[in-house]
Amino acid sequence: MDTVGMLPPVRGNRQQLEQVLINIVTNGIQALPEAGGHLRISSRFDEKKHEISIVIQDNGRGMSAEVLENIEVPFYTTKDTGSGTGLGLALSRAFIETHSGQIHYESEEHKGTTVTILLPVHRSGAVSK
Repeated sequence: MDTVGMLPPVRGNRQQLEQVLINIVTNGIQALPEAGGHLRISSRFDEKKHEISIVIQDNGRGMSAEVLENIEVPFYTTKDTGSGTGLGLALSRAFIETHSGQIHYESEEHKGTTVTILLPVHRSGAVSK
């Protein structure tokens, strides 16, 4: 059962979690078409799994299977030289895993991308490091 409008707090490193969201939202915005683009962010709490999911969806250019396989490889980028380091998504995975979470990507060329972040709600208040 979902609790509408109420998300329990996630304990962790605020700067790391903010950076993950900034990386993913920035990439999504950069992939949007000039007209008719949208980016949607939603969240929910799954009481049975005791985890929060954050879903970021865009209707941007999407990624090929090859790009999707490599997006978390350090220094891999599809951006023009000087426009990206290729570290944002690799660091994002590391930060989420530090919080005992998971990050998943689904994408199809010309149809957009969905990124799902799963973060446990720690009952003890401790974050694994």
